[in-house]
Amino acid sequence: MLIAQLKNKVGYLVIINCIQFIVLTIIAMFTYAGGTFYNPGTRGESFFNNFFSELGGLKNHEGDSNIISAIFLYFLSLSWVYQSFPFF
Repeated sequence: MLIAQLKNKVGYLVIINCIQFIVLTIIAMFTYAGGTFYNPGTRGESFFNNFFSELGGLKNHEGDSNIISAIFLYFLSLSWVYQSFPFF
């Protein structure tokens, strides 16, 4: 009985973790300062021209502050790691 309850809780944890990943990634994308490798002057995040890891940089390609997007990505990464513990 206890194992079934734990499996049920882990299942909910996976669903919550996936939703949290999507929501925080979207927030980080909207708060990204802008710029791509080939065109540093663009504003905002370009889904096809930016890398996912650029959301975590403290500065964008032009040198503008990107701290808000970075905070969301750091929180997202840490929560993903902590919520993955039951699987290891």
